[in-house]
Amino acid sequence: MKKLSLFLLVGLIGLTGFSQRFKVETFTANPLDYKKHYSHSIEGGIANNQLRQFVAGNVTDWGFYNKEVTGHPIDGINFLPGKRAYLPVNGDDRAQLTDFTIYPTDDYQYGAGTGVYYPNGSAGNGYPFYGKYDKVTMEIIDVWYYNITYPGSQEYANAVGLRIVYSHVERAFYISGIMADRLFEDVNMNNIIGKSKGFIMKIEEIDLRNAQVLVFEPDNLPGAPNDPILCAVTDLEISADESEIAFTGMTTKETGFDGYYHPMVGIIDMDLNVQWSNVYNFPAVDRYSGVDVEYNTTNDNLFVLLNSSRYPFAMMELNNNGTINQQPVKYEFSDPASFELGSARAHKMHYINGAITITGNCFVDGTTQDQLLFSYEIPVASNLLLGNNSYYTYSRELVPLGSQKQVTGYWASENSIYQDGNLSIVGIYNNNNQSFGYTFIQVNGFVGGPGCSETGDVSITGFATSKDNQATSLDDCRGFEFDRGHGSSQPEPPQECPTVGEKSAEAFGNSTVINGNFWHFKGIDTQGIHAVLISENSNAVYEVNIFDVVGRKIVSSTYNVSEGQSEIYLEFATKAEMYIISVSNGSQTETLKVMGKR
Repeated sequence: MKKLSLFLLVGLIGLTGFSQRFKVETFTANPLDYKKHYSHSIEGGIANNQLRQFVAGNVTDWGFYNKEVTGHPIDGINFLPGKRAYLPVNGDDRAQLTDFTIYPTDDYQYGAGTGVYYPNGSAGNGYPFYGKYDKVTMEIIDVWYYNITYPGSQEYANAVGLRIVYSHVERAFYISGIMADRLFEDVNMNNIIGKSKGFIMKIEEIDLRNAQVLVFEPDNLPGAPNDPILCAVTDLEISADESEIAFTGMTTKETGFDGYYHPMVGIIDMDLNVQWSNVYNFPAVDRYSGVDVEYNTTNDNLFVLLNSSRYPFAMMELNNNGTINQQPVKYEFSDPASFELGSARAHKMHYINGAITITGNCFVDGTTQDQLLFSYEIPVASNLLLGNNSYYTYSRELVPLGSQKQVTGYWASENSIYQDGNLSIVGIYNNNNQSFGYTFIQVNGFVGGPGCSETGDVSITGFATSKDNQATSLDDCRGFEFDRGHGSSQPEPPQECPTVGEKSAEAFGNSTVINGNFWHFKGIDTQGIHAVLISENSNAVYEVNIFDVVGRKIVSSTYNVSEGQSEIYLEFATKAEMYIISVSNGSQTETLKVMGKR
């Protein structure tokens, strides 16, 4: 199932530093050779009986250039040897990876990816592909592409897989995506032209050559062929019992609707038979696309995450029959570190114990165009209007050339996984347009400070919508196997944040003193932690936070310290478990792991 995250934080977080941000370089070239449309995908799973995280993506996402896909297995925060594999082998063919999944049981040693493959170069037709990965090495084992194209197109047509999921019960892969009547470069996300249809494809593991395809038919517009006609299936979610699949995306709906472009949501059975498929009438000024769908595990309702080309991301909840349970609510971000925010895109939501955590990327308008990775929480999923009033960011990167902001209005281009209280995010890495790749972040206990994290404000408003039916049709297509070449190993990236490395206390008690640069740990007892803050200034401000091993903040205090030393005692009922102490003086942060006594 999508984003099945099976790794645990316990036992992993103590391997090196506590707060983790890694920059992984995959591509170095002239910035004109790079246009950011997709990022890397992250998954959780088991390899060699060990819990792992896996990241897969492209060397570059520019269609005219990319010939390699990359993969990294990660053990906690240790990057294991990964691979860069040459997916195409001919002189002109190209490929882009858009999504990746891990088979959801420990008896499988494989993962799977999808995207678009150009047999004759990206100036020709493109086809969705299925690629099989070995989880231990992240090496691609074999690859197939499928001959679906926009029907009746007289010119070049392109189809791309946007999401891939695997059903253990069916022993089958399901790929959703979009088929366009022209080159993707010609669609022009700033001023959209052309036609597209959405699709969901079923590929059985025992017969990769033959696939069934469910095609989603948008409405024709009065001004066609001049008016663009758009439809795409951007996300899939298999139900817990693997009896059905929820999907979302966008479509063109004209009759009786405000505007043309609207979110699409529905449910199919495992044989691609439509149970229901609805279009939801959003106002013309609030043009949205569904980018993620999740089951409410208490009642099988559907939460739908929606992006817009120009407006804040939104959420809505549907009953299992498609009726609206909670009208759409949109979340507008502002003021990360006093910068003017241009827009925010969500790419993944995680429904956990009645709460929703959302990750995404927001864009800062200013002298430079920056992009920040964020997380945002709605503590009570049964009332989407009760979201938090703030959000948190974990990196700041320059937006590459191309149509990153426009494309992320319709597709989810970064990704995250969440399990047992641990949130990991992957997103853009751009070293001032000199080298490119992905940023990997483990959020729990992330220490703030210059260049590490920022906080912004959120305003929350709701609006009304209605629904109508969406037309579909069934078809078949053939698959073709093609070879791939072997590439070089992926290097291990450097770690960022905090600026000062973590220390470790081997013995604990009131007589133990661990010296930091500007504070001393004196000991831990059953009622709290003793420490000394040291200041060389007349008015230093210290922030002290205590986290448990899964990243929950236990104690948070601020102290004003005049020149000299000040003893502090952070009172709380300790247990025989690991705690992480984070002390910041405004310019530096030091962290320390200690074991509590009982």
